[in-house]
Amino acid sequence: MNCFSLARELFSRLTRTEKGYVRKYCTSRMSVKPESQALSEIFEYVQNKTPPNPQIEDFAQETGKEIYILILTGLAEFNRTEANTVRNFLNQSEILIEKNLNSHARKMLIKAKKIAAKMNNQEFLYEITEWEQTVDSQAPPTEENRKIMEGHFKKLHVILQLQTETFHS
Repeated sequence: MNCFSLARELFSRLTRTEKGYVRKYCTSRMSVKPESQALSEIFEYVQNKTPPNPQIEDFAQETGKEIYILILTGLAEFNRTEANTVRNFLNQSEILIEKNLNSHARKMLIKAKKIAAKMNNQEFLYEITEWEQTVDSQAPPTEENRKIMEGHFKKLHVILQLQTETFHS
């Protein structure tokens, strides 16, 4: 089965609302009007609403993988939750830390922490604190940084206690 057939099968299983959102999501990602129009025609073709046009059919077959990925990305955006958002911020923070862009990573961690605290998700809060600890451990060893690290250890301890209490109740 080729990628375009997979894209067609995936698209056929979406709800009407999901299909509408994915179409808008995908076409809004196109910066050039003709490409956006071509994508709209491909979606019509995917839904079997238009008769096969040789040009559209060829284009759809050539770009089947990209169409499949666009549909999945749009579907993920449609079904996004706060937990997904926190996970994305954590993934972005990890990348930024690997690139030694700690101030950027800290901003992502702050955003993630706000959402995780609102959700009262102790697992995320624990992971965020570990990443904060990683960022802060790369700073020069000063008295202030030692206090910051102690604060992280205390936060981790409190979160573990909360998790244990939640588990036993």
